[in-house]
Amino acid sequence: MRINRAAEQRIKAEYVLKSAFNLARVLIKNDTSPVDEPIKDAWMMFSSRNQIPVSYLDSGEANTSVEMVILSEKGRVPILSLVSNGSVSQDWSSILLNLFQALGFDNEQRTDVAARCQLKQPSFCTSYEMLANLIDYLDRDEQSYQGQNAQGIESELPLGEKFRNQEILDSPEELLLIPGFTPKRVQELLPLISIETRAKVNINAAKAPVLQAIASLDQTAPADAGIELEKCRGPDMQGPYRNLQQDINMCFQSRFPTMAQTMASKLETSGNIYRVIAKVGYGLSDISFMGTAVFETQGQGKLPKLKNMLLY
Repeated sequence: MRINRAAEQRIKAEYVLKSAFNLARVLIKNDTSPVDEPIKDAWMMFSSRNQIPVSYLDSGEANTSVEMVILSEKGRVPILSLVSNGSVSQDWSSILLNLFQALGFDNEQRTDVAARCQLKQPSFCTSYEMLANLIDYLDRDEQSYQGQNAQGIESELPLGEKFRNQEILDSPEELLLIPGFTPKRVQELLPLISIETRAKVNINAAKAPVLQAIASLDQTAPADAGIELEKCRGPDMQGPYRNLQQDINMCFQSRFPTMAQTMASKLETSGNIYRVIAKVGYGLSDISFMGTAVFETQGQGKLPKLKNMLLY
């Protein structure tokens, strides 16, 4: 009976999750504002994890909760922009390096201070070495990338082995295959990076560490630029960013005039790719089912296109 009950819940959960994705799809479709605005955009009620009201989605199962979060993929660093058409982007290299350093990867305790970054995991790799290894994994050649402060280790791969070298990743978790990208580091990076886009970052959806990494392209940027930029887009302050340079300058009261110009080239004010994460839980039991889906908008009034979906 328990096996039968579990199978029944699994089947119901699959359809409930798909219904949650359809709800998210409609909410995104009905977004008519040009920028992401928490007050006007219905989907942004799920910008942090919230339970779906029964009036929106009734699972038909007693003591069942359905939670959902909708995230703008444009609010993350487009990691695939690092290498494109055989060329390494210096700007995105700097942004990713800034992000690694801001997350404290260089401050982690290492067992042997003399040990360099190695193929064998676990191995301590600095932010510079992580960046070089990531470029090695993405670029199309099989030679070690020669960075200014570190080089990759692709040339040291055992005979017959090589990195992917196709300028793509199937999932962010594929980073675990790259030396230096430990499970702990990847877990910290997952909310801040995206493989779904090679476009600019949506300033209205980006978190403070991402905004700080971009702001740090300008050496005049303050250490709390990301936090300030996130605060300034709040409804109690200036609200969503519409004119990038003007609004960034307004946020900092024009104290860093070159920072706005530097940041604007890597930012935009809206997004068109969204990741939906949903979870179905059954009462007080530990049984739960989750799923993710990625949607890309097709223009105002049209249902977003499903790019991929995973149930687990």
